[in-house]
Amino acid sequence: MDILLLAISISLDSFGIGMSYGLKKIKVKILSFLIIIGISVFFFIASFGIGQFFLLFISTYKMKIIGSLLLIGFGGVLFVQTIWHKHYAQLTNPISIRKWRIKSLNIMIDIIQEPISSDLDQSGSIDSLEALYIGMALALDTVIIGLSASAHSISLGWFILALVIMNTIFLKLGTYVGAKSSIFFSETTLKLLSSSIILILGIIKLF
Repeated sequence: MDILLLAISISLDSFGIGMSYGLKKIKVKILSFLIIIGISVFFFIASFGIGQFFLLFISTYKMKIIGSLLLIGFGGVLFVQTIWHKHYAQLTNPISIRKWRIKSLNIMIDIIQEPISSDLDQSGSIDSLEALYIGMALALDTVIIGLSASAHSISLGWFILALVIMNTIFLKLGTYVGAKSSIFFSETTLKLLSSSIILILGIIKLF
């Protein structure tokens, strides 16, 4: 159950982005789709490995506490950030999934704030390079959860499988729903749901 919930919490962003592309009739090529999922898997494996390395120097009990606090802190920050932007951001500015201001990553911020801007060549589809930008922009969730998962004895293989399946389902479903319907679940709603899942799991794991 933990594996499934964590995979879903990561994949909700993909659903929101998929709907954005569907509404704007932007197609995600198969290779681009695989790149986005591949980046999520790569960052999870890397962060999981780092967590396992820390276990060589820190007791399992302490790592579990650290892992739980990471989930609680990350979920809490995302929740508060989303509420803050909902009430104080200008109405014309959409809620962004990422808000850091590193010069080299500005393109990532633009992608999430207005997904159509990631269609750099205005071709109506997302190519491999554009998919790389999207995948990198969504990597933070995966890194934090990967570190936490390593402390809680979550099966790496099963989680990767769940992550691939959930990302595939949510991205494809989001694109389909966006293309077929005028109903749009706001990024605010999806972000609140995602952060709540992460926050609750962190609290449960702490006790």
